[in-house]
Amino acid sequence: MANLSKTNLVSLILSNQVKVAFTYMSEFRGGVGITYVNDTNNVNARMLEAGLVWINTNGLRTLPLRDQYALVLAERKAKEQRLGGWNDLPDFTKPIGAP
Repeated sequence: MANLSKTNLVSLILSNQVKVAFTYMSEFRGGVGITYVNDTNNVNARMLEAGLVWINTNGLRTLPLRDQYALVLAERKAKEQRLGGWNDLPDFTKPIGAP
């Protein structure tokens, strides 16, 4: 699934203007934010809708409520339609240690 996720991400962002709106930055230069293509297409939501990634619940809390709702809804939609990882594994769960 990692290769499919990478391929999907590349197809979304390659040769496009990409912007990351950070909502949290750690002292170790890590961060949480929403990635946009052409200022309007939410890449995070597109990847969730395809079932290729899952929500990091710790990072989710740092986002505005509107963005939290959009991401939770996108993940729920993929899970209900058994897309991506939700289809590949009968009872797909987040890996051990994943937030």
